[in-house]
Amino acid sequence: MIRSLTRVSLEFQLKNRHAGEPVVTRNPVANLVVTGIVGLIAIFLDVATSTSFINFGAFTAFTLVNASVCSTMCASAGPGSS
Repeated sequence: MIRSLTRVSLEFQLKNRHAGEPVVTRNPVANLVVTGIVGLIAIFLDVATSTSFINFGAFTAFTLVNASVCSTMCASAGPGSS
């Protein structure tokens, strides 16, 4: 791998066209901060509390997916179709 990269760089195949330009990451910074805060809070929870949060989240996701499938089926059926 290193030999390949060295060879490619020596042959000027890897051109650094973006040198000196500001880096735009387009990362969702607010979401990363919220996820980090939730992770830090989770450090102080015991296993039973963590498990109950996971179970509640799975139940909520399951319910919302089923509701969206039902609403999609009802909307695609429309009035007058059997």
